[in-house]
Amino acid sequence: MKLSVLARHRAGTSKLMHRMFDVVVILKGLDGALEIVGGTALLFVRTGAIMALATAATARELSEDPHDFVANLLSGVAEPERPRY
Repeated sequence: MKLSVLARHRAGTSKLMHRMFDVVVILKGLDGALEIVGGTALLFVRTGAIMALATAATARELSEDPHDFVANLLSGVAEPERPRY
């Protein structure tokens, strides 16, 4: 009797793990699809528009705290690379 209870518990755990795995795989697929859509959209957006969006998103925070790490990071990432001679 004890063995059958243990076997049912393992079967239930196995089924739960399989469902969790399926959910994680679906979420990973959705994440990949969103990355493809976002990357494709960036192909058609001008650099100036990205900089304007980053400036608008960080201007208030940087006016309050000019050393804000996240706001400075976002502003720095949005700037185009300039060649260094």
